[in-house]
Amino acid sequence: IRMGFAVASVEQRHADVSVTSAAEERLIGALLVGADGLWSVVRQSIMPQAEPVFAGATATRTVISAAEAGPLASQSVGLWLSPTAHVVHY
Repeated sequence: IRMGFAVASVEQRHADVSVTSAAEERLIGALLVGADGLWSVVRQSIMPQAEPVFAGATATRTVISAAEAGPLASQSVGLWLSPTAHVVHY
């Protein structure tokens, strides 16, 4: 897993994939997982005709200190579910 790697280009070859960053760093591997968001360079590289489609849901994330989290600051994952929403905290 490589965090903060701003993908500039992707090239699929016979048995591997090459990815180059905006800073011109190049990595080669057996596979590439694109988790680069709505305007994914990875998706555009492998399926240029595919357009993002709104799924009817949104997500919001935040980070707060454990001191501010009060009773939610535990060593386990919490999951609250309802028919129209959910909250996960850890």
